[in-house]
Amino acid sequence: MKSHPDFLTVFEIYQKIHSQGYQVFLAGGCVRDGLLGLTPNDFDLATNATPDQIIGLFEKTVSVGKAYGVIIVIEAGIEVEVTTFRSDGIYEDGRRPAAVEFSSPEMDAERRDFTINALFYDLANDQVLDYVEGVTDLNQRLLRAVGEPAKRFREDHLRMLRAVRFVGQLAFELESATRQAIVENVRQIMTVSRERIHAEVQKLLLSQNQIRGLQEFQALGFSEILFPAQPFNLPLWQEVWQKQRKNLSLVDDGRLFKEKSILLNWFIFWNVIWTPALASEFEKVLSEWKFSNQEKQNLLKMLFWRGQTKTFEKKSLGELVEICFDQNQLLALNIYAQQKILDEKKTILVKNQFLKFKGQKPEAILKAKDLPKEIQGPEIGRILRLCYWAQLESKISNLEQARAFLKAQVKSS
Repeated sequence: MKSHPDFLTVFEIYQKIHSQGYQVFLAGGCVRDGLLGLTPNDFDLATNATPDQIIGLFEKTVSVGKAYGVIIVIEAGIEVEVTTFRSDGIYEDGRRPAAVEFSSPEMDAERRDFTINALFYDLANDQVLDYVEGVTDLNQRLLRAVGEPAKRFREDHLRMLRAVRFVGQLAFELESATRQAIVENVRQIMTVSRERIHAEVQKLLLSQNQIRGLQEFQALGFSEILFPAQPFNLPLWQEVWQKQRKNLSLVDDGRLFKEKSILLNWFIFWNVIWTPALASEFEKVLSEWKFSNQEKQNLLKMLFWRGQTKTFEKKSLGELVEICFDQNQLLALNIYAQQKILDEKKTILVKNQFLKFKGQKPEAILKAKDLPKEIQGPEIGRILRLCYWAQLESKISNLEQARAFLKAQVKSS
């Protein structure tokens, strides 16, 4: 943790709170990750100082959840969540407590979701504070709910999906009582907003051990509930993903594909569970899942090829090469060729021709200003596209060849 680039700023915030006589500890995920030898994504602090006291100590704060004891402190452009030790009242909406009571670190640990997330670290004494046997579970690589699992999941239904995500991120095993409580309450996930579910599934798809996490996703019943059109086909997903990983090097020059691309993960995810019924309503499904307009556009373009084998066969080599300059489209073509949905030989021809350009889309040799005046209206666009596709097929390499090609096209039309 101490080698993290943000740690010095976090430590300054810690010292300022500590110097006023308040208890203050590092809390939650950063402690867990530090003990596992992982780099924390961010740092949280927990303290017995009240939200108003924290606001009074710092120049720049954001009261994101003051009623729940949560204040964001901003120092040197870095945001650190500072939470007052609390115990939670009754959860009435399956998400937040109706009221909280400021308390002690022991009680604060007992209201958290999983034991490995309920650890504190005392920087002053260089000591881990563990009130729920979280260190033991870390050493055993076990994910266990704090206290009574069913109660934890009734409080916040998303915690069940978070458990699956942690399995994917950390490659931990679910403790038996925690697992059983998820099985018994899994249908409550439908009360959670799609935004929150989307965010958790996205983190799962980006996790180091995504296959393991997705195995739990399926085994615990999430796939059947969240994707009722067709339960998630994990073996096929795993096969496609592993093949795609092996083939990334065939078209990757270090810039085109990122193995952790969330779009790649979502594409394979939707590609596997695709059905004709889902296809007809797919844009609506993406909207419900809170995808951005750009994500929707990219995914729809990629999935287009799944049912367009004849369109693929009819398109010229040059037209398909142009499509490949959209790396998402190239990715889709690769996967569909692997699945024998598209003609593999033609896909290889397209890919080999595309690689000649080293990822840089060339400027068109023939431009509108080079066309004779008699070519007007939509014909301009058609001719320019045909010339450009011929250029991408290496049939045209200079303006003289482009004009000769143009004459042939005008003559044939």
